[in-house]
Amino acid sequence: MRILYITLEDLSLHKGSVVHIKEVIEGLQKRGHRVGLIGRARTKLEIAEHFYNVHPETLFSSKFLSPQKKSYVASSILLFLTLIKILRKYDIIYARDFHAVIIALLPRLMFGRRSIFEINGLANEEQKLKGHSFCNPKSLSPA
Repeated sequence: MRILYITLEDLSLHKGSVVHIKEVIEGLQKRGHRVGLIGRARTKLEIAEHFYNVHPETLFSSKFLSPQKKSYVASSILLFLTLIKILRKYDIIYARDFHAVIIALLPRLMFGRRSIFEINGLANEEQKLKGHSFCNPKSLSPA
């Protein structure tokens, strides 16, 4: 099967979720599947048959997309447009997180593709945790 793995994780980083993504892709390839990957990285990756980079800094000058949130929004838009462009080449969409699942919903329905959704947690809990980050000064104030 031809599987398109999509994620908005920054694959340039060395952290648990990125290691997990690489292991899933390697496992699928060992089972004879052809795997394409859409993700964010500052450089080209060789872990999949085809890598479609949706990291805004690789396409645009970073001064226009400075804050991290703008980078994530730009990556989401690029992910959606890339999906529309290349989805015909794949049989299955493998979406890793809540945002990738939402972004893939319309293209999946348009092209009639089967999908696998991997969500490692409760979506509403993940959203709450993002609000309690170091970058959000409101979350650091006492209740």
